[in-house]
Amino acid sequence: MEENKNEQVSGIKQLQEAAESIKKVIADTAENTMPDPVRYFFEKNGITEYQLEAVNKRKGRYCYSYEKAGTRFFLKWNREGESYQLYHDALTLEHTVYRTLQGQGLTPVYIEREDAPELLITEYMETEGTLREVLKNLEEAGDTERIYRLVSALFRKWCNYVKLLSAESEAMNLSGTGEELYTKYLNSLYLSGPFDTKGKRVEMYRNRVVNKLTKKLDAGKVREMIGSLDYEVLPVVHGDFHANNILVAGDEPVILDLESTRTGIPEIELAYMYAQIAVLIRSRKELIRKLNTFINREVTVLRDRHVFWEFFRTYYTAARRNHRFY
Repeated sequence: MEENKNEQVSGIKQLQEAAESIKKVIADTAENTMPDPVRYFFEKNGITEYQLEAVNKRKGRYCYSYEKAGTRFFLKWNREGESYQLYHDALTLEHTVYRTLQGQGLTPVYIEREDAPELLITEYMETEGTLREVLKNLEEAGDTERIYRLVSALFRKWCNYVKLLSAESEAMNLSGTGEELYTKYLNSLYLSGPFDTKGKRVEMYRNRVVNKLTKKLDAGKVREMIGSLDYEVLPVVHGDFHANNILVAGDEPVILDLESTRTGIPEIELAYMYAQIAVLIRSRKELIRKLNTFINREVTVLRDRHVFWEFFRTYYTAARRNHRFY
């Protein structure tokens, strides 16, 4: 009798596990169903082998990679429709920024397809990975000279990015404020860093450094520093300038994900990126001093370096205190 009961319990458990497995397969299938515009593009261009690199159903965002004639391409698509209009507009903006910057060596090669204007297609060079991955490997290997070449090249390219797009800002009809940019970047470092989007709400409550830092540099102080820069017209910045949005090929950094381009404060944006870099190479004191000197002497888009270093110290503290950043 007891044996039959155990068999029944075991059978029920197996059925439950099978049901859960089926649910997972159905969910995965629904999550990874190819959007019609992407399918039509692949069919029309005879592309039969491709890979889903990233998907965010909530945002209606998909990214596929494929190879054609020995070249690797990335294809991005954002779902149209009223509830996803924000993300469709972001893709439209990314098209505009790519057109403006093509031939400048700042971004991947941009392929505009007249037969598929709702798709963003970029040609990617062979890379070693993201800036974050490469810096961690170089730091472990002790290759400080290459880190310096790579970071200084990135900062030069970012300066060109700001200058070139700022000259076109009126025609591009961009918007954004210094305070908005400051808050966005600080929140990224408070929660789980820009490299992990899971569990940010939980992290927000666990990370007590939030209260300490907001008291140290409150909104009034931020407004005062931004106001002291006296920008009549705000320059254009990347808007999501972090170490996973940079690809590395040799000593050539390539800037990605241009859909957050906006007007803002260069002092804030560079401080955010440099704080991440400084945390990743924090044991290399001499290298950091060398990079500090480079910024003070050669980064020409900063109006006030004192303000830049104020923002840098805040971002650096937030990143250092957040264990999930690493």
